[in-house]
Amino acid sequence: MQKDNISHWSSTVDLKGLLFFAQRLKECLFDYTLDTFKPRVLNTSILCHEALNVYRDVENNKIDSKNLDYLIEELNWSFKSDQIVKNLLGNERELFFPLVDSGKKNDLKLKLELLNKRTKPSIYLKYTTEFISESVKLNHKNDINLGIDAFVSTLKAFGFSQGYLYYKTHNFFFNRGNKINNVNQIDEFLECFILSQNSYSCIFKVSKDFEEISKTYSKFKISKIEIGEINNVKGLPKRFVSSIDEDNQIFIKCDNIKAYDVNISRKNSFNLLNKLSDYFAFYHHKEKFEISSDCIAVINDSDGVTNGDWVYVNNPTNPMTKGVDKKKDKAAIQLERFLTSANFEPVTFRKIDRAIDLHGLSIESLNFENQILNLWISLEMLIPHDSDSSKIQQITNTLVPFMTIDYLKSLLRYLASDITKWNFHRARHYFSSIPDEYGANNLERFSAFICLPEFKEQRDNLLSELDNFPLLRNRIFYFSQNLGKPKYIHSLIKSHEQKLFWHLRRIYRTRNQIIHDGKRIGYLETLVENGHNYLDTFLETIINMNIDDKRINTLEQGIKNVELLYNRYNSYLSKNKDKTMDKDNFLNFLFGR
Repeated sequence: MQKDNISHWSSTVDLKGLLFFAQRLKECLFDYTLDTFKPRVLNTSILCHEALNVYRDVENNKIDSKNLDYLIEELNWSFKSDQIVKNLLGNERELFFPLVDSGKKNDLKLKLELLNKRTKPSIYLKYTTEFISESVKLNHKNDINLGIDAFVSTLKAFGFSQGYLYYKTHNFFFNRGNKINNVNQIDEFLECFILSQNSYSCIFKVSKDFEEISKTYSKFKISKIEIGEINNVKGLPKRFVSSIDEDNQIFIKCDNIKAYDVNISRKNSFNLLNKLSDYFAFYHHKEKFEISSDCIAVINDSDGVTNGDWVYVNNPTNPMTKGVDKKKDKAAIQLERFLTSANFEPVTFRKIDRAIDLHGLSIESLNFENQILNLWISLEMLIPHDSDSSKIQQITNTLVPFMTIDYLKSLLRYLASDITKWNFHRARHYFSSIPDEYGANNLERFSAFICLPEFKEQRDNLLSELDNFPLLRNRIFYFSQNLGKPKYIHSLIKSHEQKLFWHLRRIYRTRNQIIHDGKRIGYLETLVENGHNYLDTFLETIINMNIDDKRINTLEQGIKNVELLYNRYNSYLSKNKDKTMDKDNFLNFLFGR
């Protein structure tokens, strides 16, 4: 969560909904935001489309019918909280939801086909922008959150890049040269995203041996271009052009690249050149052509003529490097600790060692398919086989406890960090006022500050200082409400578990589509982020149990230990969800102590 300068905003009192929207949208588009606060991979509209595709795959005996059952379950859940699709369907929503398979031939398929037409992304986006506009003007924060979720996932599904959405958000709301003085500017912002592709030209630097395939250039609308032919370059584009190694590199221009934004034009052009390199490598195994990951790009006019200024386009953040990360010095300490103190049985160590190798290959690779496959191979290798259940059941049954047991701890740690980044001295003022008896460490005492009723006055005082930071204000309020009562904690945990289950199934289904069908998945980048998080959490938990407490030395022991802790925590929440949280039991509810 970032606090930007808003000195160019005329009055935040009258623009609270707009400011919350701007801060929340920028947070969810930031590469290193915690997964929980990023938008959903699929909204109701996209889930309808996926469900129909899965139905057809089941119909053609490509995948098991359980895949469709889980997806219909997720679609029904999504509909319940999606006011946008309810507005879209109006009174006819009862004709479709809840979706059930009546057993009649093609009944479910026909319903999905009708829904897919009614909720297609272009229509869904129209209703989404109307919903956001109204919610911002009324300052309805829960609805703004829902609208942002739908807005981002729909635009990304169409083919807008996250980097472009982030740039447009920052440039519109937090560029000091753009005055924000009217809540109706939300409509001006939403109109920036037109569902019409532009035609781009992109220039890359490639190795000279690329000329070996010069006879194929015209077929793929690419051409060699000399340095003197590149006009209207200044700043970074000029530096890109002048930095060419003329002894070993040439410029290749890709023309008529259709894309919604300049980042996607780079991606599509790079994929085209890389595809040619792959084909060449099929016949010549010794080496592939070298292609720069960055380029310069320009929009062409309707006649395909390039007459604007070139812009420099860098390679986007590798999804394997997104999310919350450790600083180098802390990572070095943990590595030394692992190498000197880990004591696993040989088979377990071999598997962990191999998983770390595959993890490294995923970081090095620029191919999303390779990344997700290496991550999934690691998980399948680490999680022991059980003949009583399928592999995906074993993986979900194992990973859900690992991803749940410290879930609230990670959320509270992230919130504490956000408050500290807002104002270190004010954060220290509030946190230091919590008596030591409320916890053995800073995180436990901070959790008391957020959740317990005796600190309401201090929380209210903190909230009163956050008028210009409504996102942080809302986040603190949300957690104080939802982590302040055991029944809400229980509900939050169950919702998290259900989403994890569906998402793991989606990653597994994607893995199968890549391997068995050769399909390209549009949201694969997000799945890589999530899969990386799952693998890291699993491995770090296993390693810490071995080093810190010396309680395990095999994967099987570690998995069983987490399962026991998870079952105890779930049982405690279920039995005590109607109790009142207080000083003596709040750590049990939050952390399963």
